[in-house]
Amino acid sequence: MDNLARILTTEELIENCWQVGILDYKLRNTQREVKKAWIGSKEKSRRFYIESTRRLGKSSALLIFFTEECLSQPNRKCGFFAPVKDGLLDYIEPLIQKTFDDCPDVLRPIFDRQRFILKFANGSSIIFRGANNQQHRVRRGQEFNLAGIDEARDVDNLTELVESVVFPSLFSVDGHMIISSTPADTRSHALYGYKQRAEIEGWLIQITIWDAQKLDPEVYTLDRINEWKEETLKAPDGQEIWEREYECKWVINKRKLAVPEWRQTLVVPFGRDPYYNFYHHYIGIDWGYKDFTAIIFATANFRKARLEVDGELTYQGKDVRSDLIAEAIRGQMKTLWGATPIMWRMVSDSADPILINELNKFDGMQFVPVEKAHTLEAMLNEFRVLVAGGKVVIRPECQMTIHNLENAVWDDNRKKLDQDIFAHHFDHLMALVYLTRIWDQSTNPIPADFMIDGVRVLDLNFDKVGAKAKTEGAKALEEAFGGSQRGRI
Repeated sequence: MDNLARILTTEELIENCWQVGILDYKLRNTQREVKKAWIGSKEKSRRFYIESTRRLGKSSALLIFFTEECLSQPNRKCGFFAPVKDGLLDYIEPLIQKTFDDCPDVLRPIFDRQRFILKFANGSSIIFRGANNQQHRVRRGQEFNLAGIDEARDVDNLTELVESVVFPSLFSVDGHMIISSTPADTRSHALYGYKQRAEIEGWLIQITIWDAQKLDPEVYTLDRINEWKEETLKAPDGQEIWEREYECKWVINKRKLAVPEWRQTLVVPFGRDPYYNFYHHYIGIDWGYKDFTAIIFATANFRKARLEVDGELTYQGKDVRSDLIAEAIRGQMKTLWGATPIMWRMVSDSADPILINELNKFDGMQFVPVEKAHTLEAMLNEFRVLVAGGKVVIRPECQMTIHNLENAVWDDNRKKLDQDIFAHHFDHLMALVYLTRIWDQSTNPIPADFMIDGVRVLDLNFDKVGAKAKTEGAKALEEAFGGSQRGRI
């Protein structure tokens, strides 16, 4: 018997776990999957992103990971950034109590409630800070072996926290960073950019409520999930809330959308009809330097009573020069509309008339300042009416404009459009909005005496299928204008 290993009691096993700094017994299967993925990702990146369903225990898992870091080696420093500006103590004390409820007294850290620091006997520590209201600024210059940002979607300025505070703090000590969150209710949030990077570069794990049910069926029972889903769907935005909060889908809050009437059916590869050479062309500009200078090119299709967005240009920073932009506009006009298009109107954001004057010094530039509505919301509402009526269509090639229409959202005060990680302040949308404000919908550009064989062009229907459906005049007119004009540009 003396040569046989003694069977350890549960208390002794737990104490051993704390002594070596491996606390897997405190993790559910879902959290163990997170830990496994995080360890594997260290070979690829110093960053790791946990995107998960609500009630996964992300905060508890982060604190356990930090505790393991502190116990395993002396003098380690960890930074825990919580998504609060007030009530940090209320946020972290329950986590601390839950994490250390069975920790042996000799290893239990001391919590400094004034400085928000957990101090371990071996010199390691975990520093807690609020991530909002600029509280994180006090940690500039701090070094962290491991740092974590909890529920990042609720952080006011995530990019500043990540890039200016947390990531630099890892440099000297060979550290790592963890970001955890449920998706935000808009793709304009900086978190969406980190999610896309993490997915491409291989430092992402995503766990939905259904993944959690498979991994921990006794915790996430089907009965409980179905009950929660049924109750969630009763809310006004229940479906999108369920998909975002529990299925980890980046579903935009429709109440925040600037143009909720936008739909993918308005993205069409439209061709040209025989009247095209008479149609009016428009150009709209929204100026920017740090943000984008967006330029939109559109044609008013009088026969279909709609505005067709043909092209777009994007400039930023040192490239925002009137000579470069004028040259690019002339080149795009020729590419889209030929050598002699009927330029009806050119409009620009009226915020800086000097820019308009500078641009108008160049040949072919005749921009006028837009006449804005008394509020941005009123102006966008007028644009929404056009979109709802199917009066604005866009070519698939205009990806920035399409992204703007799909993702443009209001800020919390509904006074301006929110910032977008890719589209900035949705400058292409605003250039298009300005353009629609000068759209002349009443002037018929097709000459009244434009006839062949005594048949008015306006009375012909070139969309009918089959040669028998066309009159001889229609055939002659179609041939005169050339079949190539009916194709895509």
